Amino acid sequence: MKGNSVINGLNSIQLIELNNILCIHLFKVTFHFKTTLPEIISLFPSSAPITGGSLIKITTQSNVESSRKFSCYFDIIEVPFQHIDDTHGCCILPNITTLNNWININVILERPGLNLSVTNSFVKFSFYNITLTSAELITFTQSQVILVKGNGFLSTNNAKCKIKKNQEEFIVNALYEEETKLFCDVDNIVSKLFNSTINLGIILNGQDESPQHLSFFIPIEYPSNTSLTHRLIIVVTSTLIIGIFVLVLIFVILCIIKTKKKNISLTEDFINPNEVVCDIILGKGTFGNVWRATWRGQSVAVKLIPTRMVIDNTILQFTKEVQLMKHLRHPCVLQLFGSGTDMNYILIVMELMERGSVRSILADKSIYLTWKRRLKMLHDAASGMYYLHSKIPPIIHRDLKSSNLLVDSLWRVKVSDFGLSISLNNNETIKTTVCGTLSWIAPEILARKPYCQKVDVYSFGIIMWEFLTRDIPYKNIPLKSISDYVVNAHLRPKIPENVDLMYSSLMARCWNEQPSNRPDFKEVVNVLASFITSNQEIALIN
Repeated sequence: MKGNSVINGLNSIQLIELNNILCIHLFKVTFHFKTTLPEIISLFPSSAPITGGSLIKITTQSNVESSRKFSCYFDIIEVPFQHIDDTHGCCILPNITTLNNWININVILERPGLNLSVTNSFVKFSFYNITLTSAELITFTQSQVILVKGNGFLSTNNAKCKIKKNQEEFIVNALYEEETKLFCDVDNIVSKLFNSTINLGIILNGQDESPQHLSFFIPIEYPSNTSLTHRLIIVVTSTLIIGIFVLVLIFVILCIIKTKKKNISLTEDFINPNEVVCDIILGKGTFGNVWRATWRGQSVAVKLIPTRMVIDNTILQFTKEVQLMKHLRHPCVLQLFGSGTDMNYILIVMELMERGSVRSILADKSIYLTWKRRLKMLHDAASGMYYLHSKIPPIIHRDLKSSNLLVDSLWRVKVSDFGLSISLNNNETIKTTVCGTLSWIAPEILARKPYCQKVDVYSFGIIMWEFLTRDIPYKNIPLKSISDYVVNAHLRPKIPENVDLMYSSLMARCWNEQPSNRPDFKEVVNVLASFITSNQEIALIN
């Protein structure tokens, strides 16, 4: 007998004919091998109802061989692992009906029947069992919310409320308060819910709706949950806010008078609110909505900030953004026409970008984008950023992402939203101020290290990946884990195979760990221009 060990788990022992046969009554064969199991780095969603049946997507650090069978172990319950690609798969959750409330369980990915002690990561997964008892519309921190009471709520990053009114359906964000209470943010849709019976369901994990629903009526005049004392407090607070607003308005008027004395035209700065006619809402933000409007016969975009939202930080951010934008003039930077105020709103009037954001265009797969058009759009964005970084002092955007790149009717891309932007004096570095949107933030910001304008170049590298894949960066990784993976594991979005090497090289240089190794936007603009003039078309992934 001849033994060649085990190859990839298959017995390769062969029996061959030999002379001088010796008869024996017992022999023992010992096999020595070791196995490596895929390491789980994330689950989505990371929680689900105890009733089971939810589809859980699993992302692994190393490759999962499609030729091998694996299982997910939720504690001691085994379910089959379904292969998707090299580093992704999914499992259907088992039914765990013995729980009275939510618990955490370790999830392990193993080969079935492998009776060995192996190394594999343990990822926490939460099962929950919620019950809904009541719901009512209340005022909370000056916003309209639905207070939902029940049991078994848990804090997640993807909690939503699903509201049905007749044939209409609304999905709004849910805010976890405690295990027996959460809020549904209906401030933007509350006017559509008055004088009607609504049906309410809860989606804690962003995917699976609770089997139990609540139905309740919202009257036109809904009762206030504030006492007379609370109302007096609100009146006093409102008076103080209005007082602060009046002082700020006086300051603005004095600045305008001072500017007028310097013979600087005010037509580009101050806009009479009575000249602005709003049409439809284009988008909703933290401090106000953006409208399509008409001003002096031309179509514009108007950001309206309710004066009730005006507090010290908002005033500073508003003033800072307006002061910064009014000095910017570039074909690839969103133009500010001016700003104005009345007793109800502060408004910022900007040029209208008919095609919306780059993010919305990339997400709409019905919009066909040639490779050359994508390169031209990237070139526009890089040109706008080159202009900002070339200013004296340089301007760091600090929130560069695809949703802050707007597209006009001619497909020109312009950089927008300068609420977090800052001027960098004398080539200094910013000290540990964390700001931006998580998936686009450079590792030095996340690590709270000093940083410079190269953080915008890093963000641009992520945007290049978005144009390549038309996908969302790190979409399978829990939001709270992204910072740790980017800083400590040096994780970046996975570059697809068969991608143009020159493009992927520029992209990788932009998101390099070391800011000094990243190109500046002058180089990025020149390299993208060379890509465009080469007229090279590549096989598009999406």
